[in-house]
Amino acid sequence: MNARRGVLAALAVLLVGGCSADLSDVPLPDGSPDDTYELTARLDSALNLPRNAPVKLGGRVVGTVGEVEAKDYVAVVGLRVATDVRLPVGTRAEVRLTAPVGEAFVALEPPRKPRTEVLLTEGDVLGTELTSTAPDTTDLLTAISTAVTGGSFADMGTLTHEMSTALDGRGDDVQHLLGELDELATTANDNLGTIDAAIDGLDELSATAAQESDSLTTSMTELSPAIDVLVEHEDPALRLMTAVTRMSTDTQRLLDRSGDQIVAQVRDAAAVLARIADSQDSIVPIMTGVSAFGQQLDRATPGDYATFDLTIEGNIALGGDLPILGGVDSPPQLGPFDIAPLPVESIVGSIAHGVGVALEPLLTAQKTGQQTGQKPTAKTTPKDTP
Repeated sequence: MNARRGVLAALAVLLVGGCSADLSDVPLPDGSPDDTYELTARLDSALNLPRNAPVKLGGRVVGTVGEVEAKDYVAVVGLRVATDVRLPVGTRAEVRLTAPVGEAFVALEPPRKPRTEVLLTEGDVLGTELTSTAPDTTDLLTAISTAVTGGSFADMGTLTHEMSTALDGRGDDVQHLLGELDELATTANDNLGTIDAAIDGLDELSATAAQESDSLTTSMTELSPAIDVLVEHEDPALRLMTAVTRMSTDTQRLLDRSGDQIVAQVRDAAAVLARIADSQDSIVPIMTGVSAFGQQLDRATPGDYATFDLTIEGNIALGGDLPILGGVDSPPQLGPFDIAPLPVESIVGSIAHGVGVALEPLLTAQKTGQQTGQKPTAKTTPKDTP
């Protein structure tokens, strides 16, 4: 009936339009029935199903496809079925192809033994349990690929083999790594507030840096000559740092080897100087006599002169290779031939302070010996006899 109406419409167009119209302007009949009722089919996949595709029952076109849309990851397809087609409840709908590369259509399959005599009516829905999609060319090629190359199964086998090879003999390491990852995730979860604050701070810093980009660019431009100078003197600076490091290492090694010897020598020097200080009562009369001799000689030669060369030589040595050198300045209030006391405690204290040796116990023992009339003894190894 629709075909006849389409032919009549085409003839009417030809009569009205005259010779300007041709067969390309004539609409093709779609074969859809005039009176229909609409069903809704929900399919998991309807990618190749176009609108107005035929709906067939037993190879005969009984309707067309209406709206096709996706809802909740399911294709919702409207089916316009002729009113004279009675479909029992439980009828299935399947998307098929007319050929491996042909057009898609919807095939209706009523159940062989209906459970009920109730028929489908306007607005009924065929759920996903009653719909399906026949394999297409893509599925066929995928199946062939799987059969020839192994497909995703071969990939899974390769992945499993590689993971087994990578983890072979490293079970303890993997367990430790998983424990560390678990601890890291737990710590990060416990410090989400701090992490968020840090990210916010970085965001503010980035915003400030973006606002001050001109100033930063100017600063970097002005710093460029200084950076060039530093680059030019990189090698001398590295050599200097290397030399300083080597000197520090050698000094530390010297102190490690001779530190005990230096401490022992200072202690021996303290004992010797303490002994000299204890002998000042004997040295003072000698020096007083020398001073008196000089005064008498000065009075005996008022108009002439006489030359005497008086030299007192001595060499006080410690138990090692550290001799006592230098002299002691006399107080300014003393005369030319007055005897200046030897500041033993000051000299020894300065030396001891320089090497970090405490001499209080030794000096205390020396003073105690003077009070009791006993002379302190000290172990010395003189290099020369004074």
